[in-house]
Amino acid sequence: MAVAAPVAGLALAVVTKIVAADPPSWLDNWAGGLLQVVAVLAALALVLFTGLYFHQVIVFLGSSLALGIALFSAMDAVDARVLAERGQTTPCTIVRVDMRQETHTSTNADGTTSTTTSTSYDHSLTCAQRQVTSMTTDSPAGKAGERITVAFDPQGRIKPKPADVAFDYTGALWRCFVGSVVGIGLRVFYVARRTRRRRGVNRPG
Repeated sequence: MAVAAPVAGLALAVVTKIVAADPPSWLDNWAGGLLQVVAVLAALALVLFTGLYFHQVIVFLGSSLALGIALFSAMDAVDARVLAERGQTTPCTIVRVDMRQETHTSTNADGTTSTTTSTSYDHSLTCAQRQVTSMTTDSPAGKAGERITVAFDPQGRIKPKPADVAFDYTGALWRCFVGSVVGIGLRVFYVARRTRRRRGVNRPG
């Protein structure tokens, strides 16, 4: 579980994003969209919720954070790769920027709860390519009235991103690698340590 579950979850997330970027005709409908949501939730469960098995809080929180970063970085890498292959750019004017905060509460392995808050920024845009009207980022791409260049998917399957970061899939792959090594390493360390303790207890005196 320490290795197989997160690796399977990461693989499932990557395959899901690849298929979603260019789905076969029989998946290019509402059923395919629903299947994509279910697959991403399953990937999250494999990567994050299996951490409940590890009862040490620092291992649970540390591995979940690292593997969460790895998971979303892997999906970002797929998006960036798709944009690098078929994406286009368009000049845009920022009309409005709205900050949005979301609070998430999770239960730790010891029964306590942790609350995290994520912040994103919704940009209303006026672009030369009229199909691009909005963009959401983790940090402000500029202020109202400023002009920026936005990368977008002509097929509309990948969300628009600032052009200066949209095509950088190598950075996302590096974050995925580091997050995977740290997250899986913590879980393997926990399992190895617990195994040694059990052997010590069962060893005849």
